[in-house]
Amino acid sequence: MSLPAYGRDLVNLQKTGRNVEWLIIALDFSLGRALPRVVVTDDTDLAELDLRFVAGLECTVAHEGKTTRALDVAELALRCGATKCGTHDMTTGTGLTTAEIVAIRGMQ
Repeated sequence: MSLPAYGRDLVNLQKTGRNVEWLIIALDFSLGRALPRVVVTDDTDLAELDLRFVAGLECTVAHEGKTTRALDVAELALRCGATKCGTHDMTTGTGLTTAEIVAIRGMQ
């Protein structure tokens, strides 16, 4: 299992008893730079991605036209315990809510 870029920083913060309330999971290094974020690049194997640190957090997967990949990452975050995780396409201004992702992926 491997952490995404900046994931170690968040894990270390959590070890000190602090945390963020909301996290951006960016699919590109150019997204979410001014916010608490981790970055999951295209070459990251999702089967090997460790997102356990999102347990209890609200997340948004930010992307630019990578709807399927964003949906895959959001599903993984929810399965790892994120309380909410939607998607947001920065190119169109649209996205999916947690409820929509749960329905699309048949998660109960």
